[in-house]
Amino acid sequence: MNKNYLPIILSLFIVFISMNSNANNLQISGLTVAFRNTTDKTITLDMNVSWDNSWKLNSDQSNWDAVWLFVKYRKLSEESWHHATLTHNSGHSAMNGTIVTDDDTGTGFSKGIFLYASNEHGQQSVDYDVTLQWEYGEDGQSDDDTFEFRVYGIEMVYIPAGQFYLGTDGNETDAFYTYNSDLSENPYLVANENAITVGQSDGNLYYSNSSANSSTIQDGTIPSNYPKGYDAFYCMKYEITQGQYADFLNTLTDAQLGNSKTSGNVNFRDRITLNGDDYVSNYPYLPVNIINSNQILAYLDWAAIRPMTELEFEKACRGNQAPVENENPWGDATAISSAITLTDADLSTEVVSTGYSNVEGNANYLTIYSTPVRVGIFSSNANSRMEAGATYYGILDMGGNVYETVISAGTSMGRLYEGSHGDGTLDSNGFHDVSDWPSASSNTGIGQRGGSYRTNVDHMRVSNRIYAALYNTGNGYSGGRGVRTAP
Repeated sequence: MNKNYLPIILSLFIVFISMNSNANNLQISGLTVAFRNTTDKTITLDMNVSWDNSWKLNSDQSNWDAVWLFVKYRKLSEESWHHATLTHNSGHSAMNGTIVTDDDTGTGFSKGIFLYASNEHGQQSVDYDVTLQWEYGEDGQSDDDTFEFRVYGIEMVYIPAGQFYLGTDGNETDAFYTYNSDLSENPYLVANENAITVGQSDGNLYYSNSSANSSTIQDGTIPSNYPKGYDAFYCMKYEITQGQYADFLNTLTDAQLGNSKTSGNVNFRDRITLNGDDYVSNYPYLPVNIINSNQILAYLDWAAIRPMTELEFEKACRGNQAPVENENPWGDATAISSAITLTDADLSTEVVSTGYSNVEGNANYLTIYSTPVRVGIFSSNANSRMEAGATYYGILDMGGNVYETVISAGTSMGRLYEGSHGDGTLDSNGFHDVSDWPSASSNTGIGQRGGSYRTNVDHMRVSNRIYAALYNTGNGYSGGRGVRTAP
């Protein structure tokens, strides 16, 4: 994510900054303070939000893409940044678009908003004039305080509610399946969000346990509060980029930065560096990858979203379709096998110049390219889901590039997860502070799915759980993305 700074001082003495992203040319511009109401203690912010390759379908997949918008503010007399509280279903509008605020706490306030098209359309560029209302009184600020604002946007994809299958009848490592005494391994149907019994009784969910990296328990109950993917949710369209992570770092205190900075390794194309007072990335459109699982969770908490479960991972990939043996996220077992070359390497226009396939699924795994590539790179000139390497719902890079961070269903710590959203704030050490997320001190309950540029093709299989309980220590080939339960 690159940054466009638009410092303007108004009669209200409020400074503002807008942000943009290169993934689908997401642009947040023209930020202005429209009105300050000292009676209601609110400030109204106007801006323009646009991006490319947006869609809204009312049939077939019945889904759409959206942008999750949230606001950070800093009082000019202080250095600390804070997450802005927005009014729920009031003071928001989008010309030609739909805004949905999310009062998930029952307080009447929201940590952000979803912006998407009002009417059905195929892939096209969209452009919205957006109004948001900040409750500065609720955030403990005074009428005469002066502020700097930063508005952030994350491209998301809506995953509709509905049943789906876990696993296949294939041989994916440690895959989910329905236990049967005749030893047949049939997919397991998730028909609701009720608790799921795990164990060796006919009809139960079961999975093998080749090592502690895939699971530590093979019985018990996955509780009803553990998000299973049946209910609707939004998933990030792309993996967290280095640009987005640099923006995150630029709002932290010195104490928080100690546990959040990336170690950086040019050999893995990880180049987040300090330039003066700001962290910047030379490759803002590449996935962040030299960070551990706790750093991924910290970013998700800061953005007021949450980690996905490994059940949600399979729903986001497969949708409501019947499972396919050795299925990749694009719906079949094919995958390119020849190395690719790039044009405009290291630029926002980085594309595949040779090795791209029109008949096999495109993805970046071992032997394809030696480092991560630009997020969504295979969709640049794709005419099909398979060519783009896209999931059933249009999510990109769920197979290969970098691993996806998930909450494990095969560990005791993972099963404590109830899907609470981040609140936009971290603890004083820079770790997440959400009570039902895996503890930052335990390094358990977190796993990885989907493979990477350094693993074999079988690791990309939708049902492969080989590392579903493996904590990422910052190995260079793991990253992640967040989700948020749909309002």
